[in-house]
Amino acid sequence: MALSVSDHLSNANEQIEFIATALASSGQRLRVFDGIYRGKAKTKSVKELATTTQLTTKQVLTAGKFLAHHQIVGQTMKGGGTAYEKIDFYAGRKNQILRLARNPKKISEIPTKRRAAATATAVPAIDVRVTVSPQASAKRIMLDDVESFSRVRDAPRVGALADALSETAFKEGVKSILGESGEFKDWGGEICDLSTANLLLGNKRMPTAFAFKGPGTSGKLTPGKMGKNGDQLQRLVQAPCRLFVVQYVRQIDDSVPTQLELLALARSSFVGVPIQYMVIDGWDSQRLVDSYPEAFA
Repeated sequence: MALSVSDHLSNANEQIEFIATALASSGQRLRVFDGIYRGKAKTKSVKELATTTQLTTKQVLTAGKFLAHHQIVGQTMKGGGTAYEKIDFYAGRKNQILRLARNPKKISEIPTKRRAAATATAVPAIDVRVTVSPQASAKRIMLDDVESFSRVRDAPRVGALADALSETAFKEGVKSILGESGEFKDWGGEICDLSTANLLLGNKRMPTAFAFKGPGTSGKLTPGKMGKNGDQLQRLVQAPCRLFVVQYVRQIDDSVPTQLELLALARSSFVGVPIQYMVIDGWDSQRLVDSYPEAFA
């Protein structure tokens, strides 16, 4: 459930971080947001936005539906058709949001609660106070915590996954274990590589989104190696899920779970429910393959 407008002022930086991330992951959302908040008119029809953004009516409606669902804009009627209207909170912060969305690397510099805590530890003289919604929660879980992967609990971490197993083959193996029959084709702008509601965590089904990185990526995995613009983690947490997973065939740098935790916290703060995240490095990947050989045959 999205946070209500009344929560915005007490949760401003987390809201801005989430929205800038959402816009950065979709050029169409960015153009529609800019079109709605540009100029003095409070309300813009879909037809008007299609003209100003040079998008099709369908593209405007798709982007507008996302923005309205997450209460980034209001949805109304104008001239007998769908229209979108500004929300004062975002209208006053439009330029900041657009600057961040067009330069995603700057998003990590927003002083959220977690970053404030880290800053206070490193530099005690800096006093930064940011209030977030009290229900915000981001928890890291391990591969052994997942009931769907329960066989790995008896498998030791003895070696990283061999390069012979491709990213696609590993994804298909995970799908097989989870009994997921959907098709998920790779393309440059996908939110995630696999989304499923079949994963069991705590004996309950958990909507989960995966990002897989295969042997085509070299060295230790860092956020900058994830996606053409280094924004794959930002796109991953846009999936309508409650658990976000990053898997790689080799070592994963600490910066990946650190950034994923921040994004998960922002997501939790925005949607109002706890979010969990997990990283599966090459050693845990090999444990999974060893434990379910029939899935990766």
